[in-house]
Amino acid sequence: MQSEFRLNAMRDTEQAPRYLACERDFRVRLAARLDEALARVGLKFSMDSVDATRIIIELCESAMQESILSKDPTPSVATSPYAMRTLPLVLQALTMPLNGGK
Repeated sequence: MQSEFRLNAMRDTEQAPRYLACERDFRVRLAARLDEALARVGLKFSMDSVDATRIIIELCESAMQESILSKDPTPSVATSPYAMRTLPLVLQALTMPLNGGK
């Protein structure tokens, strides 16, 4: 679904600014929630939270697209072999202990 919105915004330059603003707002709000969740387990992002969130979103979108294209009867990021292989490694690479490793 998100791909359709993105393609539509790419075709209609009047919609592009609104699309980008909505995307940015979503990433900022999700980043805040991820920051809270990571803090609860003693971690934080090792880079800008919004940028890290964008990387995670793009990985999940790619996994969902692959799941849909593979004709999975119940497409899901949660069961995507790609996401299961890569998401833990990406999260590990993007996080560090809250105390900075001290």
